[in-house]
Amino acid sequence: MRLIRYFQWLFFSFLACSFLVQGEATDAEKTSLKKRLEIQSKITQSVKAYLNKEPSRGFSLAVYYEGDFFYLNGWGTYDIDGKKRADETTTYRIASISKAVTATLAHRLQEQKKIVLDSPVTSVIKDLASHHNYQISQLLSHRSGVCHYDKHCKTYDGTPINLEQKNSMWPAVEQFHLNELSSRTGDIYYSTHAYSIIANALEQATDEPFSLLMQNHINLPLGTQFRCENLLEKDIEHSALFRLNNRNNMSHSIEVVPAKNIQWKCAGGGMQASVVDLVKLGAAVKNNLLFSDNEKSSMLSSPDEKQKYGVRIANGWDIYPPTAELPIEWFGKSGDYIGARSYLRVYPESDLIIALAGNTRGQGHEKLVDNIARLFESSFSIF
Repeated sequence: MRLIRYFQWLFFSFLACSFLVQGEATDAEKTSLKKRLEIQSKITQSVKAYLNKEPSRGFSLAVYYEGDFFYLNGWGTYDIDGKKRADETTTYRIASISKAVTATLAHRLQEQKKIVLDSPVTSVIKDLASHHNYQISQLLSHRSGVCHYDKHCKTYDGTPINLEQKNSMWPAVEQFHLNELSSRTGDIYYSTHAYSIIANALEQATDEPFSLLMQNHINLPLGTQFRCENLLEKDIEHSALFRLNNRNNMSHSIEVVPAKNIQWKCAGGGMQASVVDLVKLGAAVKNNLLFSDNEKSSMLSSPDEKQKYGVRIANGWDIYPPTAELPIEWFGKSGDYIGARSYLRVYPESDLIIALAGNTRGQGHEKLVDNIARLFESSFSIF
């Protein structure tokens, strides 16, 4: 049993025993504990129902509410042999949630006056082709027009990148920056490749490798372990990758997917982390632990009235509701890639944060988060 779950168990056992032995629990305390246990049971039922429809070899969930972890659990296994149980500390690919981490890093560096995000990207990356005439912030908000797995992109060939080099992300950018843009600058055009450019811009502005920036400005302040996936790193235990076959067939199966090097897109989709790490990131943004409230507002403000997928696209984060005139109900980010499904959602006014991750690509995890949030809404009237 992992440390966090152990202490959680100790706490609730002690609380329950105190009620029974001392007989001092008030009616309100008994009601609160009962309500908590009921919600936890319903969360477990919701996840099991979801996994029956969208199986994953391993899956983890963390729910944070009113300043503490409310629910931590894991299902299935994360190793190839199926012997190691998944839990809240399991390290998964987090896919596009990497973009939210990178945007948070970029805004922290901006507040420290190490970069100006509204400056032209070519003022920072001198070797970038001249037709990249957009601002760094437009890369963050998917309004640069940079390609995304289309005819104008060449994906890095998978050769391991030296993450310790100060210009580590340039080899990825070099693969596609001479090609024309895929969309008009200013229009929303979702791009993972844009985040490779952002990572290199941060490197050029600070004269430090992207992985070191992430370590010093995200991991050390928050006690997290966000990292670029490194298949050669033997001392880090992380989940194997799986895929679901025959999705619409009752005889579906889950099989191992060979891992390919994705360091080239670390900033936009190549990071690893646990669901506890995701919650810590969400709480840090919500509570202004990495930068000021003004900087947070800059990051979470959409540059225009445009929307996509039913949300507003801000710098690295999705914002709901899509109507700019209404206050933010939640901000979050979803991830979907080979051997990965992930989601992080933060409700700033109610202090509710939900994070999930799995090692099998799947669908419907946003609806699962919706269902969990509704449990809190109906039980605590928080929205």
